[in-house]
Amino acid sequence: MVLAGATFAACWLIALRLRAGVDYPLMRALNAALTLPLEVDLALAWLTTYYLFTGVLLMALIWYCWFACPDALSRSRVLCGTVAAFLAGIAGRCLQLALPTHARPLHDAALGIAFRAIDPAELNHWSAFPSDHAAVQFGLAAVVLLLCRRLGVAALIWAALLNLVRVHLGVHYPTDVIGGAALGVLAVLLGQGVAMPVGMRLVAWEGQAPGGFHAVAFFLSYQIATLFDEARTAALAILHLLRHGGA
Repeated sequence: MVLAGATFAACWLIALRLRAGVDYPLMRALNAALTLPLEVDLALAWLTTYYLFTGVLLMALIWYCWFACPDALSRSRVLCGTVAAFLAGIAGRCLQLALPTHARPLHDAALGIAFRAIDPAELNHWSAFPSDHAAVQFGLAAVVLLLCRRLGVAALIWAALLNLVRVHLGVHYPTDVIGGAALGVLAVLLGQGVAMPVGMRLVAWEGQAPGGFHAVAFFLSYQIATLFDEARTAALAILHLLRHGGA
């Protein structure tokens, strides 16, 4: 854990150093190449807002791999990889909170680009590095690639397009996405070795109690596809009530 934290702190420093030399030129080139009407940018922002496109499609491919590869080893790889991708998203969010603030393009006056499709007030309290969305999306795509090569390539392309749109809209710099993608893929690869015994036990649980297993799997799949958005909102509301309910 300490080693992982030190590694990504180093990655943050590298990303910070690369901002002027790499991120700024890439952002300006992308902005010049994709000078789109406001309506198109708003549609792209809509695309990246709805979990149907950002998480559900990738999770559907995970379920396809589950049923297309019925042997216990393959299913254990699916389980371990999916959980690892989710944990990578949590790690990405924790790193955003723990590392010094890494401003988003939306809030970086030195970049010199006016982004129109997203209200900067929505993201002004979150650091950008690494992208937790990229961690989860590339992690899930890596799981699919491990089990189904062609679908995995399609999943990686889709994850790349989703994050390219977020870069274009000013939500992230390219190094934010690269850092998140690396975190997600590395977590999945590590999970294939470290967590396999646990995965095999869970696969055995499916055989013993398929109803309970699939109920829990569906619930967690929904949460991962939506990045636990509703659960986090509910938890924050409960905390607010507990703190201020008696006031």
